[in-house]
Amino acid sequence: MSVENLPETVTLINHRSTEFRISVPEHKQIIVKGAKARPTKIEVPFEIFEHLAYDTSTFETGSLSFEHESKAVVKELKENMNDVEAYENNALSKKDIKELLKGNAPTMKKKLDKVTDVLAQKAIVNYVSENIDEIGFSKVNTICEWAGVSLETLKK
Repeated sequence: MSVENLPETVTLINHRSTEFRISVPEHKQIIVKGAKARPTKIEVPFEIFEHLAYDTSTFETGSLSFEHESKAVVKELKENMNDVEAYENNALSKKDIKELLKGNAPTMKKKLDKVTDVLAQKAIVNYVSENIDEIGFSKVNTICEWAGVSLETLKK
């Protein structure tokens, strides 16, 4: 990304229920509160986004995701990330999880196997647990096997 195209700010998004703390040299600590009914969003200077993208695994683990008003900027930011595939597989909103669960069980299993972050996996299990009656039995069994949990655990 050329210097003249750098955005001044980027919006960070926390889809998870736990707060996320950002410590950046020469900045005060920034706290992105945990999501409740909706994801938490906070606008930060580009330098903070850059620190998270290049000096940490924040995006690759899906701890935070990001957005910008310009789709071209988002595309370029993703292209310059260390591991965009890990980011896309682990930074999951509820909508993303719902989409991941579509299709047949074997197709869903292939998608699930790409989710590598433990907290992202837990978010999927929690979503399934909350929506178990809307998900087909074979998919629920596949998710139980994938996550290493029993059907009884999911139903709680």
